Amino acid sequence: MRYQTLSTKDAYAFATQVTNDPKTANSVAAESFCAECAGSLATIGSGHSKPIDLSRLEKVAAELERTARSPEMATFESEICGPVHEALCALPIEVLDDQRFWRYLAVRYFGEFIVWRESKALQNGNIAKYFVAGTGVESIPLRLYLRGQAVISPSGTYELASAVPAGTDFWRSHVLRVRTGRSSPLARSFALMQSKERLATTPLRQLARLINRMWANVLLTEYGPRESTKLIGQLREKVDEDYE
Repeated sequence: MRYQTLSTKDAYAFATQVTNDPKTANSVAAESFCAECAGSLATIGSGHSKPIDLSRLEKVAAELERTARSPEMATFESEICGPVHEALCALPIEVLDDQRFWRYLAVRYFGEFIVWRESKALQNGNIAKYFVAGTGVESIPLRLYLRGQAVISPSGTYELASAVPAGTDFWRSHVLRVRTGRSSPLARSFALMQSKERLATTPLRQLARLINRMWANVLLTEYGPRESTKLIGQLREKVDEDYE
């Protein structure tokens, strides 16, 4: 099984191209760029050169591009992280762990959406971080995938992805950039708590720190829904006491 990749240098080159002319972020220009610059790798032990199937992601990306061209519409990460996760979750783990793969996806399928979604970064000349998958979660397709993975329910639904209105900082800073995002039950319990009894910025940060400290002594990935809910409730009580 083969998959497409893109180097850091080429991802930056595309970002520079888009900065100079945002119209070149469209799917036609992105496809042409990737045809020229993208590499290709085979998964370990695949034994053949069949390409991975990205047809489901292509449909999601086409819808995103239509949205980006319709100013009256507003598509946000809470709405699309589920479809993105569904489209990619069956891929081999070595593909999903390859930053070069996420660079390829960002350029090939998310260019126009990134330009639309991160228009301020484009104006400031620093949109490259959204195309280059680094150690953080600025890469748009990677962030969408991780958010979907964090909140997927046992029945395969993603309703909690939109449970925290105006929650970009909640997801990015307190779930995806830290180990909490590695445990779906814990992330879901945290999101559910914040959706029902929303904490302000300062106490939310304190609660997030308490959760992060738990990882030093407890393997929270072993916690199920009940244990996760109990833990979040206990830590929330500590924070509430400090702000009474």
